[in-house]
Amino acid sequence: MAPRKNNLLSFIFKITFLLVQFKKYVLAFFKLLVFMLLTLILLPLYLIAQFVKKIKPGGFDFCIRSLWSKFGLWLCNVRVEVHGSYTSSDLYVCNHVSWLDILVLQSILNISFVAKSEVKQWPVFGFLAYIADTVFIERRAVAAKRQQSDLVKFLQFGKRLCLFPEGTSTDGSYVLPFKSALFEVFVSLDKKDGSAVLVQPVSLVYHHSDLANPTIFGWWGDMNLINHIFNVVANVKSGTVKVTFEEPIDAKKIGDRKKLALAAESLIKKRFAS
Repeated sequence: MAPRKNNLLSFIFKITFLLVQFKKYVLAFFKLLVFMLLTLILLPLYLIAQFVKKIKPGGFDFCIRSLWSKFGLWLCNVRVEVHGSYTSSDLYVCNHVSWLDILVLQSILNISFVAKSEVKQWPVFGFLAYIADTVFIERRAVAAKRQQSDLVKFLQFGKRLCLFPEGTSTDGSYVLPFKSALFEVFVSLDKKDGSAVLVQPVSLVYHHSDLANPTIFGWWGDMNLINHIFNVVANVKSGTVKVTFEEPIDAKKIGDRKKLALAAESLIKKRFAS
């Protein structure tokens, strides 16, 4: 009788586990459906705000992006903690963990992201990136000069840029060496008013309440984007991202792109020291 009883208990346990998992992913589906509906509601308002801004500058489009991002983070059960103060810098440089970084930074800063050109071709996400004034760059060396010219144009229009200099994302537990090519723009930039060219390093450190799965927020390598979004929405009960704004660096004083990249990298890396 004992083996039969054990088999029955094991069967009940497996069924219960499957039901709990099914419930989590059904709830995640409805959360994402609500987020999609909010996106469709806010989209025309955002496009109108962007059009109006061309006639009369204002920040209503940023308010919409910030609201949208904060709602997305709330659905993911991720709370943002801000440390340090953010200034009106020309460039913010951050370590890159996942798609969540976009929501986190957009909820705080009125910025345009610098992204690889492939993102523009992604269904839905590429369109959202495009209307958010993302600067798309090619990773080919031969395109470097044109890309630098595009960045200068954005800066001349008063845009504040955000760059992930690692060139890829990680699991969130470490920082990769920064690529320095695009830093040349800020080292050589001459503003019309003669003011300093400021580069502010920003570290993003994620914490998950489930210590058995500390890197759940990381989206890297060949991970499927949709699967990762579902995984985060379904399984994160309580998460925190610590956003630390370091002191801005005067790019012109540094005077060298490699030294500037290393200085920013060092400030961010110290937040990951064990």
